[in-house]
Amino acid sequence: MQMKWQQKQKRRLKIFLSLNNKNVIRIAQILKKTFIYVFLVLLVLLSGVYIFINTNYGKKKLTETVQQFLSKKLQTSFTLGSVDYRLPSFIKLKFIYQETITKLNIQNRHY
Repeated sequence: MQMKWQQKQKRRLKIFLSLNNKNVIRIAQILKKTFIYVFLVLLVLLSGVYIFINTNYGKKKLTETVQQFLSKKLQTSFTLGSVDYRLPSFIKLKFIYQETITKLNIQNRHY
């Protein structure tokens, strides 16, 4: 049992010592390239989303999505004419109509 443990330790030490400077530098270069590629992909995706939501089609889709969300959340008819925005500081909602339904809360009371 003791012998197997010592053999495992020797193998681990050999593997650790085999990682010389060239291997460490190569691993660092691979990690650096991977980080740069991931960053660039995220940058391109975010730029694409930003450009899309600033087009007329993107604003129209956003208006429809907001209208559907609010109709479900408020459980009533909700109409939104359009959404106008200049990110990050200006949002304008035009032609908002919300149908309100007054419900009487009638409780049956027995005296």
